[in-house]
Amino acid sequence: MFEKYRKLGISAIMHYETSKKLLSKGYKGAEMSWILENNVMTNREIQAMGGKIYKTYRIYDYKLY
Repeated sequence: MFEKYRKLGISAIMHYETSKKLLSKGYKGAEMSWILENNVMTNREIQAMGGKIYKTYRIYDYKLY
């Protein structure tokens, strides 16, 4: 998302509308993968909708040589 659109609640609305549509079509769950553990805002939105974090994704930086 472009910086000027961050912190406006757009992703929360997108997640809410998507989950509402999926539930209306009979879906019981969904996978939201590759959301890093330090993505606090998105993880908070997912948990607020009843989502459970069951995997942890991290990116490590290590110089090999």
